[in-house]
Amino acid sequence: MVVRLVYETHSTTTDNETGIATGWLPGELSAQGILNAQALGRRRRDDGIDAVFCSDLHRAVQTAAIAFGGTGIPIIQDPRLRETNYGDLNGKPTAVVRDDGLAHLNEPFPNGESWRQAADRTVESLQDMAEQWDGKRIVVIAHSAQRYILRELFEGMPFETALTAPFEWQEGWEYTLSPSTLTNLRMEPVDNANDIAIQDWRQVHNLIIPADPLTMDEVRERVHHRLEVVYLNGVPIGCTTVRPPRTEGGTATVIVRVLPAHRRRGFGTTLFARALTQAQALGANEIETIIWAANADGLRFAQANGFEEVSRYQPADEDDIPFITLRLVRPPAPAPTALRPRYPSPGTAGP
Repeated sequence: MVVRLVYETHSTTTDNETGIATGWLPGELSAQGILNAQALGRRRRDDGIDAVFCSDLHRAVQTAAIAFGGTGIPIIQDPRLRETNYGDLNGKPTAVVRDDGLAHLNEPFPNGESWRQAADRTVESLQDMAEQWDGKRIVVIAHSAQRYILRELFEGMPFETALTAPFEWQEGWEYTLSPSTLTNLRMEPVDNANDIAIQDWRQVHNLIIPADPLTMDEVRERVHHRLEVVYLNGVPIGCTTVRPPRTEGGTATVIVRVLPAHRRRGFGTTLFARALTQAQALGANEIETIIWAANADGLRFAQANGFEEVSRYQPADEDDIPFITLRLVRPPAPAPTALRPRYPSPGTAGP
């Protein structure tokens, strides 16, 4: 079974008409926007819709209320469907927000978030819809960020391409949503016959450890270790290294790297469990990892999973940040269940 999803943008706002990027500010429908929302209602009220999901920002809530209020169709607000948080640029001219092009694809806006972070929380929301509204037809009313990730997931358009492409409005976009659409996590071994995997592994490594960038040839020299590059919906988001023990029962080195925009979603836990199993299958009795000291997220992750520091390596330049070796001294704790909104079931959802 699948969920039939209809995506509609919120209706026109006064900010849209004056060239303002509203971001996480509420926004207000203009006179034309109210007419747009009324037209949306006429278009979708009798279209077999089981539920309406919308951002909790006022302009999306207002659109949903005008279009579907009084129909008995449940309207469910979800903050994960918000527009990207432009931080200090919320409410600034769109030309200013968009001036940097792809600069904030992975790098958060000052005091805000990145486009990818907005996309990631949208995927979490879609995952819940897929799990809880199987066999239903739903409407999602949201913002630009949601349109971009839907294009990547369902149309095969890379997010960064969608972000810079001209926006062409239409009367909704329809997609078929299933859990497998959103959990396409793939691990691909790196070998010298696969230049694409080498390049993707190198890209992730160098983004996370800019102090020690590797060339393609240097990665090729390491493929005798077990290297894997990790893809989410075809996009590289992480990589792993498993260095076998030099002797039977010796120490293996396990290194897991996940790009910042994709952290805190359980990917690191999944990759660590996989790499740990690989190391144990290679005969390791002890497990170590090596983390660049500037990678605070990586250190926290290692410590939470039972590693303790045993030594530090200082590069030749004393001003450089050291690398830390940690040893696994206790079994990793179970990953905590993420706290996220749970939708009412289709049989109990209220208006």
